[in-house]
Amino acid sequence: MYPCYFCPGGVRRDIPQEFINMAFENLGYLEKQMNFYDSFFFNNETFIMRTKGVGKLNAEEAIDLGTTGPNLRACGVDYDVRKDEPYEAYSKVNFKVVTREEGDAYARGMCRRGEIAESISIVRQLLNNLPDGPFRTEIGPVWAAPEGESYFCLEAARGELCFHIVSDGSPVPYRAKVRGPSFSYSLVVFPYLAKGSATADLTIIYWSLDGCPADMDR
Repeated sequence: MYPCYFCPGGVRRDIPQEFINMAFENLGYLEKQMNFYDSFFFNNETFIMRTKGVGKLNAEEAIDLGTTGPNLRACGVDYDVRKDEPYEAYSKVNFKVVTREEGDAYARGMCRRGEIAESISIVRQLLNNLPDGPFRTEIGPVWAAPEGESYFCLEAARGELCFHIVSDGSPVPYRAKVRGPSFSYSLVVFPYLAKGSATADLTIIYWSLDGCPADMDR
């Protein structure tokens, strides 16, 4: 969950074999549980009744409001940074972009349901194809980015996580800005969907957007 494992030049520690074995074991367990999760939650009559048709957003509205990730794909937009602008090892793994057409709270939930299965497959592929060699490249005690400007986005769990860095050539960034998805969901998309909605639907809409409070605060 936290970025302290990653550092310039690689990762902080190599992955031990015990971790790989444990990961495969947990992936197998999660896969076996999916039928239970479907019957208990995703196919539950109450869940379907309370989410279908609630908080509807079409593709054009979603794009105008800056929606990304599963919330955008739930509106029928087939866009995933990992596919359209692949980084790291994503160009070497096979997975499908999960989309829905309804654009409502139900579609947002079902997109995440589909992405659980895709994530299991992605992690399995990566663990089966870990390359040999050093896990970290030594870059010296002081590292400075060349002078200039860079903007990079990746596909995080809740949508696009983007970094805008301006360097003046020193070891400390002149400017650094992190743009997470939750700020847009909670302060732009949610008020837009909440307008005219029933009070009882507000919590359904809010949680279907899956905003992260820490991401909003940043």
